[in-house]
Amino acid sequence: MRSDTLGFAAAVRAVGTEARRLGLVMPGFRSPPRIPGADRTIRRSTGEPIIAVRVRGRPLTDVVADVVEWVKTRDLEGMDVSAIVRRLPGLFAVDHVVTAGRCPRPRVVSPGRVPGGGVEVGETVSTALARELREEGNIELGEAPLLFAVYYNRRVSRRDHVALYVVRSFHQSAAPQPNGEIVAHGFFAPDSLPQDTARATRERIAEVLDGRSVAELW
Repeated sequence: MRSDTLGFAAAVRAVGTEARRLGLVMPGFRSPPRIPGADRTIRRSTGEPIIAVRVRGRPLTDVVADVVEWVKTRDLEGMDVSAIVRRLPGLFAVDHVVTAGRCPRPRVVSPGRVPGGGVEVGETVSTALARELREEGNIELGEAPLLFAVYYNRRVSRRDHVALYVVRSFHQSAAPQPNGEIVAHGFFAPDSLPQDTARATRERIAEVLDGRSVAELW
């Protein structure tokens, strides 16, 4: 049996049902993965997890197994990194777009958030932060960033924590190019954030820039 977009969509719906039953955030899905040669990648962000699966040319059973793997590994997720990148008087934010199969209408799953994502197996937190900034913002770190706070993010899993950094020293040779994951980006003044900026993002910005009391939950 060969995989197709209908089988992929059915697997996505099944995972969504299971995620809601467990009280977890529904992941976003797209195809294909942006890593050449990869059958499946799981990208955790401070919003929804993003699962990319290669559909074309694979048996449907393999595609379904890759999709449901997220539910099986949900409790292994442990640490995310995120950063507020300061460029006075602005800060850096991105939008996420995820597509399911060949769906012609991308679905925004992490609107208006600061760059960040999951710490991969074998990575240090600082390495993960540098990688995420490079991938999402074409940003290269200069001086060491400041660890601002660590939050519990129970919306993603029951074991997920987010380390929030403040980056003041960096280099960006050019604006990042939109791709299958990042569709919009830019520096924004704190009082002129995009209208769809996520609640948690606004709260973190207020904590860093305005001195608001630091919360325990993301």
